Amino acid sequence: MKVHFIGPLEGDQQYYKSIIKTIKDLGYKVITNHSATRDLNYVHQEPKTETELYVQKMQNWIRKSDIVVVDVTYPGFGAGFEIAIALQYGKPVVVIYQPNPKSGAHTVLKGINFDRLQVLAYAKNTLKQTLNIALKYASEQVDTRFTMVLPADINSYLNQLGQKGINRSEYIRSLIREKMEEK
Repeated sequence: MKVHFIGPLEGDQQYYKSIIKTIKDLGYKVITNHSATRDLNYVHQEPKTETELYVQKMQNWIRKSDIVVVDVTYPGFGAGFEIAIALQYGKPVVVIYQPNPKSGAHTVLKGINFDRLQVLAYAKNTLKQTLNIALKYASEQVDTRFTMVLPADINSYLNQLGQKGINRSEYIRSLIREKMEEK
């Protein structure tokens, strides 16, 4: 399973490295480590075109991942944006944080009720156990992808739906769910 890890750049980059190592030790492949290596001072000075390119890369990393893990111990708008994008793409998201009375970064997230969103407190000595349980649960929520060969007329119909703004995959899933409910 491929994991995209996010931590606000304002956070503890050395600790992010230990989170990434823990995820790897649990048998997952971490496809990004930018939170542990990206320099906040440089980000503030980078040109707009580079920031736009980074956002495109970030969206691709999320698309390619199976699970997204976010540490929100330190608040950051970027992390919130990436959580929203990941949920929009239907990715299971594991949000972790170390309780801190000075930071309410996690409080809004605890009030959100999405099947694919877990918000969990951890301490440094419980990180591995917390991630192990959360990643196992998230792994069960990963969609299975398969290729389907369609006749031209069905493909044309689905393309027409797509042009009307209807997600073709969701349309097919809804038809299957209707049949499942008939049983």
